[in-house]
Formats: sequence, C-alpha cells, structure tokens
Amino acid sequence: MDGYVEGWETSTPYTFGRFFWNTFLIILPKTIGTAVSCTMVAYGFARFDFPLKKVFFASVIAILLLPNVVTRIPQYILFRELGWLDSFLPLWVPSATAGDAFFVFMLVQFLRAIPDDMGTRPRGSTAATRGRRWSSWSCPCWRRR
Repeated sequence: MDGYVEGWETSTPYTFGRFFWNTFLIILPKTIGTAVSCTMVAYGFARFDFPLKKVFFASVIAILLLPNVVTRIPQYILFRELGWLDSFLPLWVPSATAGDAFFVFMLVQFLRAIPDDMGTRPRGSTAATRGRRWSSWSCPCWRRR
C-alpha cells in the first residue's frame, strides 16, 4: 500500500495523476473522433449509391483483414514526413478520419438492417429541418433500450 501512496505523492513530475491525465488526453479525442467519423462513413456506405461504392467497401474489408503490424513502418514514415513525431496527432488524426475499418464495417451492417423508411419518415411540421433528419437516422444508433 505504501508504493501506491508514494505514486500519488512523489516529488517527481511523474505521478499517477499525470499518467491518468495523459490517458484521458489520448482516449477522449480518439473515442469521439472514431464515433463521429465512422458513423458518417458507415451511413454513406449503407444509404447512398455512388460510383465505385463496392470497390471502396471491398477496400475497407481488405484493410480489416490486413494485420496492423504490416502498416506500422509505413505509418511511422508518413508521420515522420508530416512532422508529427513526439505529438498526439498520430493517435488522434487516424481516428478522426474513420481510420478503423472494423467500426466502419460493423456500423454499415447495423445501418443496413434498419429499414430505409425509418430514416425518412416525417415527424411533425419540422421534419424537413436538418436536426430532425439527423435525429431520425442517428437515433437507432444511439437509442437506449
């Protein structure tokens, strides 16, 4: 128990509080970026028809099947060329650009199961506003049961 107390009260700048703060600094933007960007990309795949849609979705599945170890060195070289080494940007930016193929794939499958008319049904006199359109398709994703 003494080691735990010393971890909080040490005279060095490396305390448990600093470790918790660093964790939140990485996890919160990463989680929010992943949730927002993957939901938007998955909605585009699930609801819209556009040229090369099948090719792009096949590339998402191919990325999903690719081991992460294979991409580590190319990612490092890319981040070095962008000047992002020794910063949080390599942890945040891929999440904000739907960089996780697993979540995109799973959300596409979920959104395809929702009937099309559920997202377009009118809800009162304000159904044409963007806020109502957003809530009509996003509610099935975030609804509590």
